[in-house]
Amino acid sequence: MKLGIAGKLILFTVCLIIILTIFLGWFFVRHEKTVLKTELDERARSIIDNLADNSEYGVLVGDKEALTRLLEGIIRQKDIIYAGIENPKGEVIAQAGEKRKEPFKEFTAPVFAKLSPKTKEELEFILEKDRKEEEIGYVRLGVSLSDVHRKTEQLTRFTALITLITILISSLCAFLGIKFLIIKPLKPLSSGIEKIGRG
Repeated sequence: MKLGIAGKLILFTVCLIIILTIFLGWFFVRHEKTVLKTELDERARSIIDNLADNSEYGVLVGDKEALTRLLEGIIRQKDIIYAGIENPKGEVIAQAGEKRKEPFKEFTAPVFAKLSPKTKEELEFILEKDRKEEEIGYVRLGVSLSDVHRKTEQLTRFTALITLITILISSLCAFLGIKFLIIKPLKPLSSGIEKIGRG
């Protein structure tokens, strides 16, 4: 089956619409997936930094009960599946929740304590802001990625549906537009040229 100029023009326009619509849909899904992951990372980073600051005293005095209560409060938050505090040797001081089979991302942050001067002379020369910090432990936080995956899948399905509808409507509009705005007005000209060609 040989296509005429009109058929080729319609086919080219429809292919262009399909390619552009699919590209825009893919770009939108990719962008939204990145935004969801970035928001989750920022939220987790904020939680773990806060947790590291709030656990300094408990780690220094070895108050496992207070640290466990602090961690239990953290894992009640959405998407947090476990939290733990370890000493510099990697031994667990306190833990709440546990790792699951679902996909997750782990965040870590050091727990710092400001060193106090050991002698009276050191005290005279050191200002509060100039006191050195020492790592006294680590905080670990497990954040579930299930919600991000679920939202991404929903977004992908929705975008695919919108893309398909857009392709169908745009292709129909392109077909009708080319047929009535370009081909129909050219028919009398084409028949006139044929008559001139026949003499």
